[in-house]
Amino acid sequence: MKKRITLLLTSVVCFVCILFAAACTSPLKDKELTLTVGQIYVLEANVKESDADDIDWETSDKSVVSIKKEGASVTLTAKSVGTATITLYKGDDEIGHCDVTVEPSPLEINLPLGKLIIKKNVTASVLAFFDGEMQGEPVWTTSDPSIGTVEAQGLLARVTAVDRGECVITVSVDGYSASFRLTVGVQ
Repeated sequence: MKKRITLLLTSVVCFVCILFAAACTSPLKDKELTLTVGQIYVLEANVKESDADDIDWETSDKSVVSIKKEGASVTLTAKSVGTATITLYKGDDEIGHCDVTVEPSPLEINLPLGKLIIKKNVTASVLAFFDGEMQGEPVWTTSDPSIGTVEAQGLLARVTAVDRGECVITVSVDGYSASFRLTVGVQ
């Protein structure tokens, strides 16, 4: 009789543990992340493909981490130093969350207001700073070469306004990136 009671209690405890574990399992592999300002990260949910349309993502602070929803994944962009919680919902129910800490980037471009405003056919020099020892060569890019071009020599770049509009100039090195908005006005 004592063995039956022990076996029954053991079975009940195991069943409760299995139920508890199933209820506590998050579809997010990442429960905590540390990013640097300017870093982009794709957070993925392990959900059935049929459930991907029924899920939604939310950030607790858009000024720290912005999100771009893409079904079962979300692209995070670290905007400023601080913390934010990315929450995954299925309907009205929270099914997972990830706490994100954003730290300062060792790569930085110092521009007033984070942008450069110049006239068409004008060239300006821009300098990026890297706090630490770089292992790779800086790579400068433009989001739209019909608006602005960029020629680089290390952390120094020459930005030329080609036509009216806006584009983003980005420098990347050692897995870090920094960018600014180039606004080109009339001549």
